[in-house]
Amino acid sequence: MIKLIDVIRLVRKHIILLIVIPVLLAALVAIMTRKPTYIYTSQTTLYTGLATGLSVEMDKTFQLCSYKCSI
Repeated sequence: MIKLIDVIRLVRKHIILLIVIPVLLAALVAIMTRKPTYIYTSQTTLYTGLATGLSVEMDKTFQLCSYKCSI
């Protein structure tokens, strides 16, 4: 069984790593996100059915549930 004194000794032994690594990572994050570039692109294709002769409305035989479901 691990005793409390053993945990305290372990933390004291590695206190430098427990402090330095989070501080370095926080500094790295601050430096890397200091000047973000806000460039966004988007592209889409809209199919209307005009070229194929299809209707935009759904087929009247379409069923949401195929076998005895109640919504």
